[in-house]
Amino acid sequence: MSGATTQPTLGSFVHQELNFKASPERVYEALLDERQFAAFSGSPARVQREEGGAFSLVGGRVTGRNVELIPNRRIVQAWRVVPWEAGIYSIARFELASKGGGTRLVLDHSGFPPEDVAARAVGWQRVYWDPLRKYLES
Repeated sequence: MSGATTQPTLGSFVHQELNFKASPERVYEALLDERQFAAFSGSPARVQREEGGAFSLVGGRVTGRNVELIPNRRIVQAWRVVPWEAGIYSIARFELASKGGGTRLVLDHSGFPPEDVAARAVGWQRVYWDPLRKYLES
């Protein structure tokens, strides 16, 4: 994908930078509104839209809590996937900024099991970015 980079380091870190032809407000809403998330991902989503609020995405395969929410600028989540051992949470940080009439999104995802780095990098692309781009830009 044009504009996306993945840099795994220390075995449990993914850094991705993407550009979307949509406003930061629209990207932020798509990531946190359960109806929009379900629409672009094709899977059920439940999201409590406050700091400390729980979420369940991709039909319950991804769960966690919102750690920090700065409308239209930042989302920080304690994030986990079903196969991880109980109690293991990673941190997914989404930074949004206006760029050229669209949005520059920077994802930093860290703290997951080292053997999971390839799956996380591919998963973000396949489960989030490709369908989100199609949803926002169609």
